[in-house]
Amino acid sequence: RIFQDKLAEIERHNAKYAKGEVTYTRGINQFTDWSKKEISAFLNQNKMLKSKIPGKYGKFFVPSNAAPATEVDWRDKDVVTEVKWQGDGCQSCWSFAA
Repeated sequence: RIFQDKLAEIERHNAKYAKGEVTYTRGINQFTDWSKKEISAFLNQNKMLKSKIPGKYGKFFVPSNAAPATEVDWRDKDVVTEVKWQGDGCQSCWSFAA
């Protein structure tokens, strides 16, 4: 039943895309037959929110009297890393490339 409901939702959304009402399409993936509870448990949201990122990267501060930059290349600030597989945690490693 979960898959059927989500498939109907995908089809409704993609019909809106065809009419120009939304800017992206949806499709079937490995989570289409999972309930919200299953996805939440898989993503382990509570644990992810409490985790801290170790390493050399700290906060990036801009002086309050500085004029805002028209652009920033974060590679020059040494805060961009290569895409890495981070295990079976949140499954969002791909988003680094987006």
